[in-house]
Amino acid sequence: IRDSAMDPDRTVGYIAPTQSVQFHRKGRSSQIMLTKDKCNDPILQHVRKDFVVLHQASTVQNALEEIRRKGVGHNIIYFYVVNDGNQLVGVIPTRKLLIAPADERVEKVMVPKVVAIPDTFNVLDACEYFAVYKFMAFLVVDKDRHILGVVDVGFFADEIFDFQEREQMDSLYETLG
Repeated sequence: IRDSAMDPDRTVGYIAPTQSVQFHRKGRSSQIMLTKDKCNDPILQHVRKDFVVLHQASTVQNALEEIRRKGVGHNIIYFYVVNDGNQLVGVIPTRKLLIAPADERVEKVMVPKVVAIPDTFNVLDACEYFAVYKFMAFLVVDKDRHILGVVDVGFFADEIFDFQEREQMDSLYETLG
């Protein structure tokens, strides 16, 4: 698969006979093992809903109080910022939020340019984003930038574990005859 929008000379991924997805960029390659049957799944089938959304007009203090009141999911890495229309406008890494002055507005602390996965992507497309951008998590958004869910590297780690476990079991059964 070639991605001319990003770099026409970069192969972003292909399904090898060994049921893995391989990525090559500027002389480096990495490999993420996904089963072929999952590669074409819509990414929306694999999103989590346990993410924290903050309003851009809130202060850091109000945001932290809101987080404490609502609680957080099990893998909070980023806090996502929305406007009055509930559209994604920014992201705040956890560390940045924790060290920001309490009276600072969230919109002053957030990172305004957010790379998000479109809701039309499949698992293979999402895997490419992880390989290219090296983020720990991505939001999945609709065409109007409304947040539909989050997918993190844990999803791919689970897939790698499942694949390796199946390979080991197959090998064991072949050995046992």
